Amino acid sequence: MFIKQVMARPVPTHPKWKYSLNRESMILFFHKKILYGANVVYAEGWQQSKKEWHILPYFQQSFTE
Repeated sequence: MFIKQVMARPVPTHPKWKYSLNRESMILFFHKKILYGANVVYAEGWQQSKKEWHILPYFQQSFTE
């Protein structure tokens, strides 16, 4: 939701500021996507190998927020 608000906000007339705003929001968006995707893969592997530890819910909470 935060990303859409930043992209939909009217950009200032200065071209350098406009470029940096778009670039930062894109980096933030892709960074979150990559982190979340890696966490899902890791959590699935963790669940299969160490099911008896019951640590998975804590890991999901701390990483997906």
